[in-house]
Amino acid sequence: MQRSLAILLLLCFYLVCETSAQKNSTDARQLVNQSIAAMGGLDKLKAIKSIHSKSVGHFYLLEQSERPEGPWLVIYQETEEWRDVEHGNIRRHYKQNGVFTSDVTEIVADGKSAADNGNGLGPGENKVDQTVELLAMAPEKVLINALDAPDLRLAGKKVVQDTLNNVVSFTWKGAPVKLYLNENTYMLTMTDVVKARPNEQFWGIWGDFSEKNYYSFWNLEKGGIRYPQQVDTFYNDQPLRTDTILSIDINSDAPKDAFSIPDKTKVDFAASSKISFLDMPLGRPDRPPIDIASDFRVIRGSWNTTLVKQDDGIVVIETPISSNYSVQVMAEIKRLYPNERIKAVISTSDSFPHFGGLREYVAAGVPVYILDVNQPIISRLISSNYKSFPDDLEKNPGMKKSKLNIVGKKTVIGGGQNQLELYPIRTETGERMIMIYAPKLKVLYGADLIQPLPKGGFFMPQYITELRDAVAREKLDVERVFAIHAPLLEWKKVLETLNDSVK
Repeated sequence: MQRSLAILLLLCFYLVCETSAQKNSTDARQLVNQSIAAMGGLDKLKAIKSIHSKSVGHFYLLEQSERPEGPWLVIYQETEEWRDVEHGNIRRHYKQNGVFTSDVTEIVADGKSAADNGNGLGPGENKVDQTVELLAMAPEKVLINALDAPDLRLAGKKVVQDTLNNVVSFTWKGAPVKLYLNENTYMLTMTDVVKARPNEQFWGIWGDFSEKNYYSFWNLEKGGIRYPQQVDTFYNDQPLRTDTILSIDINSDAPKDAFSIPDKTKVDFAASSKISFLDMPLGRPDRPPIDIASDFRVIRGSWNTTLVKQDDGIVVIETPISSNYSVQVMAEIKRLYPNERIKAVISTSDSFPHFGGLREYVAAGVPVYILDVNQPIISRLISSNYKSFPDDLEKNPGMKKSKLNIVGKKTVIGGGQNQLELYPIRTETGERMIMIYAPKLKVLYGADLIQPLPKGGFFMPQYITELRDAVAREKLDVERVFAIHAPLLEWKKVLETLNDSVK
């Protein structure tokens, strides 16, 4: 009797849960359908085949500004975009002004990326996954995709921009998605997608993170479609960019061959895109390693890494790019010095690519040296979620609590010929950098403050003056200098070039 009663109660529990789940799904679908109706109706949304727009906007260099919490360096951008909604293709022409300038046409079509910087169409930065996500989460598609999702559910209510929103959730390509729907107007307030973005050069290091897009300034367009004129994008809850549409045409014909990519460009892109940013190989063929002294080697690449052998182990200067890049550096150390341990690793800056590979050393239990003011952003990296692309730290989460060695004043590592001294630079643009001095060699590592330009001179003479002033402050006798973006240079000649550039 008791067993039968237990079975009956269990059956009732499952029936109640199933009924509740069905109601949840039905309520979520009703909310999404209300939003679709507010935009113009399902038939009109499904009839959108193309969108042609012109916009202005700006984006922040969150990854390499003076301070990770802002204010940030700004790039201003004018964009003309042809969006092939039906086939999932995009063509953009944009002009950028700010710290960096560019005038580029990009095409992402049929799973290939191409770009024209004025020298003809060639393989572009891999933006295929980024474009697929953009189109799937765009206002004209995201509500339809939500309806098609088998796991569409209510996810509660939340106040966003001082207004109560109904929240629905679903899964898209394995990534959790939340839509915030204004309770008063039913319009789409925000999308929130949490996923890894391994092909985004500066953001792949953050693992699975949130991209939020806020939609506002809605307007009734020809054909009865309401469409937002402004999009504000946040990465990890930091403002990344704002784009404002100046003009928009729905279902206008794109120029002939707007999405056409030459066959050779497709082949070249396919070859180059096999390696994602996070899988970048060690070093660069066009930049061979430099031996500054015996057992003092610079592995040159887009971001340099330096190996310094001391009597009791190897010191690594910089942990750039990604966990996988650090795996390759550690393998190179094992090849060069099979019987030596890695005794320390030094990260000198808060720029994302400079410390992108730090997690691998933390996972290996290597003592890490960082500047005091960089501790918050380094701690954020160490605690990041890498579930989609697990590195060794994700597989050994207990190491995330590894002790960091905080550099707040002169710090000496090792002795002998390759002894290293660490100094906080504490200048305006070098506020979050460490310079490293080898006193026996009279060699200085200038972090990010020495950046030679391809045509001569240096990027930002201000950087050189600050390094010069820090050297004078610490009374260092410098003969040669190198950095994360610079080969070995004569310090005297660097100062002469600086003097010539500011005359």
